[in-house]
Amino acid sequence: MGSMKAMDPAELVALLSQKQADKVAQGKTVDEIIAERVAWMKAPVLKADGEMRPRIETWSNVESDLRRFISPRLGKMAASTVTKRDIATLSDDIVSRQQGVGRQCPPHAPRGLGPVQLGR
Repeated sequence: MGSMKAMDPAELVALLSQKQADKVAQGKTVDEIIAERVAWMKAPVLKADGEMRPRIETWSNVESDLRRFISPRLGKMAASTVTKRDIATLSDDIVSRQQGVGRQCPPHAPRGLGPVQLGR
């Protein structure tokens, strides 16, 4: 899985839906699933060049995205209770945030700069 900034909203929905389906019987929270995913990504594996490196070498970027975008909104919820609507709303909010919709000048910005797009 790549950075969420590059992730298509449909891909995000599919990922979360699959994680929800995988964990329904176990009653885990979204935060617990995130922790398991990060541990899986960080696990060292033998790469094609013969080196042992993390399974997903960009795991820290993915972890950051999961913790910043998913965890605050859905983290405490049991995965089995997350609805398609929850995921769609979250996805829309992430896309809006990345496109700078509704952004105001940060408090430290000089006056007259106008709206600022962050994260690009």
